[in-house]
This record gives sequence, structure tokens and C-alpha cells, in this order.
Amino acid sequence: MRGFTLSCLVFFLQITFSSTVVVVNPNDATSSDASCSPVNGIPCETLEYALSRAVADAAWRSISLASGQYKPASMTGYTVTTSVSITGVGHPVIDCMENGVAFTASGVGVILEMRGFTVRNCRNEQGGGGLTLDGAEGSLTDMIFSNHQCITPEGYVEDTTGGGAIRVLNGGLLGGTRLTVRNNTATGVSGRGGGVLLDKDSSMRCTGKSTLFH
Repeated sequence: MRGFTLSCLVFFLQITFSSTVVVVNPNDATSSDASCSPVNGIPCETLEYALSRAVADAAWRSISLASGQYKPASMTGYTVTTSVSITGVGHPVIDCMENGVAFTASGVGVILEMRGFTVRNCRNEQGGGGLTLDGAEGSLTDMIFSNHQCITPEGYVEDTTGGGAIRVLNGGLLGGTRLTVRNNTATGVSGRGGGVLLDKDSSMRCTGKSTLFH
């Protein structure tokens, strides 16, 4: 499928994140999940830990992701249940290595703001290998989602499966600014939305120029 460019206007729900920033940098010799915090200057070793702290503490909800390559610790990837902002420095890469998903954001009113990094090589049966928004809003700026696969076997509900890279369900909203989605596939029972799948209650809006490929 030939890629196409979207250029449209969108009004995102505005939220204010903490002025403190949590740094995730596994390549820093001082990084430690046991002692990192937004105030002591010690970076966290894993994104999983920073996101887990963000649930109960607003000071952890602005996360800076250092350059380098990351792999989710489990097949279920990074779980987001409260509004957070993740900003890449030097365009880091999150690589699932064809095993599981990267991000799942769930809940009405939850906003996941992602900026300046690549998510690639995720693979699962239901879709949304790079990102699933289940009732949540995703605000994606200068992001790349590439080489994701959805291979759906018999027995899954077709209306909610598909979208090799991104899947939006249950009234979720996907917003993209300079968003690139390329080289993704959806096969099997569903085979729909190689790049992005929206269920009947969800929507996508964009601003600037966003390029979507299958």
C-alpha cells in the first residue's frame, strides 16, 4: 500500500505535567531503580520503574528517555494507567525484537504523550504491537512506528483485532504531529489496518504532516 500524507488540524486535550523530570538512562553508570528520583539527579535504569512510580506520584509523570535502544522487560510491554509524558533525547529506539507489545494506555481521561523516539519490531496476535489506546488518548509528536506485525488466529473478535502498529479502542483518540507509520502488517483472521486500526467508537486526528504506510 502506498503511503499517504495527512495534513489537518486538531485540538488536543491540554494537560500540565510536573515541572520535574525523571531521566531514564540505562547506559549511565550511576543509574539505579532503587535510588533514582526526579530530584536527586540519579537516572532510573528502566522505563518500567519510572512508569510504575508515576501511577501514585505526579512528580514522576514527565519522563526523559535517553538515547540508545530499549527492550520491554516482558511481552506485555509498558503499561500506562495515568497521564504521562515520555520525551526521547537523541531519538532513542524501543525494540520489541518481534516478541510482544510496546505500550498499552488504558482508561478514559488517560493521556499518553510521546515525543521524539522510534518504536519498532513488535508482534502479537491482537494488534497494536507498538501502541494500544484502550479508551485513552495518545498525543504523538515526531514519532516513528515501524516493522510491527499482527498475526490473528481463529477465535478473536474481528472488530477489535488488527492494526499492526497502533490499535485504538473504546472511544480512544489518536493524535499525530509529524507521525510516521511504515512497514507494518496485519494478517490472519482480521488482516485489517496494517498500520492503524480504529474501532467504531474511536478516532484519529492529525496536525502538520504525518505519513502513514500500511
